[in-house]
Amino acid sequence: IACDIPQGLNAYDPASGKFTRYNTNALYRHKLPTAQVLSMFVDSNNVLWICAEGDGVYSWDRRKNEIRHFEHEPRSASSISTNNIINGLVIPGGDILFYSSNSIDRFSQKTGSFTEYNVNRGYTFQLSKWKPGIFITGNNRICIPDDDGIKLPDSSMSPVVNYPTDLSNILKKSAHKYLSWLPDGRIWIN
Repeated sequence: IACDIPQGLNAYDPASGKFTRYNTNALYRHKLPTAQVLSMFVDSNNVLWICAEGDGVYSWDRRKNEIRHFEHEPRSASSISTNNIINGLVIPGGDILFYSSNSIDRFSQKTGSFTEYNVNRGYTFQLSKWKPGIFITGNNRICIPDDDGIKLPDSSMSPVVNYPTDLSNILKKSAHKYLSWLPDGRIWIN
């Protein structure tokens, strides 16, 4: 179990009941994020991914003891599109979708590069207001919640589900929204 507090990244080992503090360890002190961690998750290769506010994304392969830092590089089309990543999601096939309030990037595990989805076609992204954000349905469809409906991350950003007008109007006024997709296909929105 990993946790982030203002004093840095910590890991709890349930077997020993002890915490390891990485900010005091000289080996890790300058390799792990010092910015606020917004989210963490583990991929299918058991790599810990850390999304840090304004500091991009870190990956930590603890088996190889390898830490990589991914930042936006304006001159590189294959870098992540912003350093303000909110969260990430491992998608079928092993790649990872990272998203901010207004962008989505797909990280290829094979090439180690990012591809930005073009989502700003007359449409304002509000993923920071939706919890949990991008999600995967039971039939492996990647979906993006929006105030008007649930969209697919393709070039059209076409809606898969359109909300009724009265629900859409309520959602547009809400600061925080929660969505849950159930295995039976129902969607709960709060």
